[in-house]
Amino acid sequence: MLRAIFDNTYSRYLGKISYSLYLVHGPVVHMLGSWLVPWFWQFTGRDNMFSKELGWGIAFIFQTALIIWIADIFWRLVDMNCVAFAKWCEEQVKEK
Repeated sequence: MLRAIFDNTYSRYLGKISYSLYLVHGPVVHMLGSWLVPWFWQFTGRDNMFSKELGWGIAFIFQTALIIWIADIFWRLVDMNCVAFAKWCEEQVKEK
């Protein structure tokens, strides 16, 4: 039963980009979080708890999608090349 949760395409993809997610989420949250929520509050309002939480939720969804996209780019451009370079270095120092 638990295998279906962890052994699907989406979970495996998140596993591949997990280190990139770890590296990029902090800077993105700190750069966007301070102004994104108030910006969405301009549209949802913040007069009551529902509108305030709705603005926060929309900002959260937007920011989460952006973090996954940036992490994917970082994974493809940086992480995969670093792994390939490390494998190359390993091959250079191996005994033949």
